[in-house]
Amino acid sequence: DLGALAQECIEVTRRRHHLDAEAIGLTGEAPGTPMIVDGDIDELRTAIGNLLDNAVKYSATGVHITVELAAPTPATVWVRVRDRGVGIPRRQLRRIFNRFHRFQARGFSVKGTGLGLYIVRSIARQHGGRVFAESDGEGRGATFTLELPKAAGGGA
Repeated sequence: DLGALAQECIEVTRRRHHLDAEAIGLTGEAPGTPMIVDGDIDELRTAIGNLLDNAVKYSATGVHITVELAAPTPATVWVRVRDRGVGIPRRQLRRIFNRFHRFQARGFSVKGTGLGLYIVRSIARQHGGRVFAESDGEGRGATFTLELPKAAGGGA
């Protein structure tokens, strides 16, 4: 159940980064509505966790993250992580999923290996899905969407 897994990842991220409950909100499909996918729970936990950790790390002033659960088609489900952070220049949106690519915002530095989003993309592909990013540019936040196929008879 992707909704339960997203909630678990949010709680872990809040504890790891010492965040208030209001820092990360969960919206979307009605609570208790199962959004079932076939997959490795540990890998999916890693993918969602990486997206949340990046959203926290790239939040310039205060952490305001929204996690949205959706079933945009009868065959797919989404976990969408939206932040109000430093944003991403359009020309970098495709490259950020490359191995060892490190995005550097002006005047803002984050430690890391440049593997997190590459791992998310690899996990999404292994599960028959995809991940994509959207941003209106620097200083305007970013949205990362993990799209996965719904399990046969998987609710929602």
